[in-house]
Amino acid sequence: MKSFIVTYLALLILFQGIFANTNTLFEISELIEDYQLHSVKYGDDAMSFLSKHFGDLKEDHKKQHQQDRKGHKRPAQNKIGGSHVDFTLQASYFTINNEIEIDLLDSNFHYLDLFSTFEKQPVFQPPQLA
Repeated sequence: MKSFIVTYLALLILFQGIFANTNTLFEISELIEDYQLHSVKYGDDAMSFLSKHFGDLKEDHKKQHQQDRKGHKRPAQNKIGGSHVDFTLQASYFTINNEIEIDLLDSNFHYLDLFSTFEKQPVFQPPQLA
């Protein structure tokens, strides 16, 4: 049992180091799709794909992607700055018919005045003139 816990914690620390944040887990599927595109379009193998995205050819490949993006037409975008959201609130009104009597005559409550100033009177005071 002890070795199981040690192995589990070691693997947990290892995977936290590999996947620093959870976004990398979601980007793996995009990376696989991009690899398939590269293998079909450019005929790249896995090592050339990794060098284009993470290695020495990264800058050249980024420039090539930017040039490819310039050729694509973007759809028209709405440039209106405001938007309108319409919603209605439906209030439910109900009455409670249970009446509770409170007897104030037989009260067991008393009030203590616990007010004190922060400025205490000094023990030694100068003589006061009349």
